[in-house]
Amino acid sequence: MSGLAKILLIFILFINPALHSQDTNIVKYFPLSVGNVWVYYGSYFTVQCQSSYYQKISVDSIRILNNHKYYKLSLTTRFISGSNCGYSQIYNGYYRVDSSNGNVYRYGINTNCPFNPTEFLIDSLRSRSGDTSILCSNSELSRKIARDTIVQNIFSFDKPSKYFEGGNFHEYGFFTRYVKDIGISHMSQGGISLASGSNLMGCLINGNLYGDTNYFFVGIQQISAETPRSFGLSQNYPNPFNPVTKIRFAVGGKSSAQIFLSVFDVLGNEVAVIVDQNLKPGIYEVDWDASSYPSGVYLYRLTAGDFSITKKMTFIK
Repeated sequence: MSGLAKILLIFILFINPALHSQDTNIVKYFPLSVGNVWVYYGSYFTVQCQSSYYQKISVDSIRILNNHKYYKLSLTTRFISGSNCGYSQIYNGYYRVDSSNGNVYRYGINTNCPFNPTEFLIDSLRSRSGDTSILCSNSELSRKIARDTIVQNIFSFDKPSKYFEGGNFHEYGFFTRYVKDIGISHMSQGGISLASGSNLMGCLINGNLYGDTNYFFVGIQQISAETPRSFGLSQNYPNPFNPVTKIRFAVGGKSSAQIFLSVFDVLGNEVAVIVDQNLKPGIYEVDWDASSYPSGVYLYRLTAGDFSITKKMTFIK
């Protein structure tokens, strides 16, 4: 490189520090990976409805849509007191983080946004303090502002974070904080007669457990190391149930296998993925919490390679 070229490069980096200080691991502010789980405690207050609740958000599966990789997020709410009213900025659906621009998207037909008709922009994680993101239109309710990018102490770790505000900030606003390596630690909304929000209690991120998830976190328990002769699926118990039921299944063979245990409604729509893991031979048991689903008959299906078996269960509130 010539001396003049070196001088120009140094000058460019000096006047634009973003070129060399930009976080190339921006996706770590919202780590999406199958098996990751976040557990929140929340409250909701309006004149008409008040409640307190726990919420679990889990990453269930991956799907390719419009040449993008999306992660299916499932939201489950367990009410502790009050009526069945709650709040979350994450809904059941497909989400992705664009590593090139840091944008968080939710898949869906967005008829109000002609320049992005198949996605909803949630936040832009590359934002610096004071930056504004236009979600779609120029209206007040379609803007998100990065208010701060401070270091937050969470689960005894000091982590970089980004705090976003949306809305018009006097009649109605919505707020989100992302923490690097953790995900969303806080989400809330507020207005003249509305106040609700959720704070992270604990999470399971890429196999690492943080905080307290004992109240809500449900994992797979291996109840026997005995090697079954074949794959199998037992009838859930109790059945009928309200709102939690146990499902036992067997992983046969001589080596580990990729196991899928999914729940479907009577129309054949997949409503939940309970297990999506590589498991060694043995007998396992897992809980399914249906508290956020309507009463009715559901099908649950175990799939492992060419093996597949389906059974029925009944949820009665």
